[in-house]
Amino acid sequence: MAQKAPNKAVPLARSTRWRLLFLAAFLALVVYIAAGDGLLLDVREQERELTKLEVQVDRLQTENDSLRRVLDRLDNDMDYIEKLAREELGLAKPGEAVIPLKEGD
Repeated sequence: MAQKAPNKAVPLARSTRWRLLFLAAFLALVVYIAAGDGLLLDVREQERELTKLEVQVDRLQTENDSLRRVLDRLDNDMDYIEKLAREELGLAKPGEAVIPLKEGD
């Protein structure tokens, strides 16, 4: 009986398929690293910006609350209004004299 020559085309085809599969996987990894890394940096930058804005919102809410308290006092507390008029505007009641003093060093 005559022996058949081994068919080398089949192993070569399998080898070629594995090489192509490896090459495709490698290229996909390269694309992911190149594009994905930039996206990851964008996400981190946006997270930093979000944190900064949240801190700013907290600060502004605190300032807003403080201004609301001052406004409430201005609406309801006549003693507070008189105090501000005397201290900031230099006003006096009838019969009073305002004597400016030098500020201490």
